[in-house]
Amino acid sequence: MKQVPKPYYTEKEVVSAIKDKQKKYETSSLSNKEENALLKEIESLKKVLPEIKKVTGIDEELTKLKEEIKIISKELDAVSK
Repeated sequence: MKQVPKPYYTEKEVVSAIKDKQKKYETSSLSNKEENALLKEIESLKKVLPEIKKVTGIDEELTKLKEEIKIISKELDAVSK
């Protein structure tokens, strides 16, 4: 997975950061250097967004599987008694 800029680990955080940075870019008076840095950050966040969405989906599936394992384990315990 590509390096995620700053501490953004969820899809919601990344989308929010993109919006915040775009608003700052559009409404603030920035030097050329600051503008370029901000645009690079926005672009980096946009690039990792699909990967974060993918990981989020995998995490949700993993959580469901863990719950299923717990249920099956309880059923096995009940049967073995």
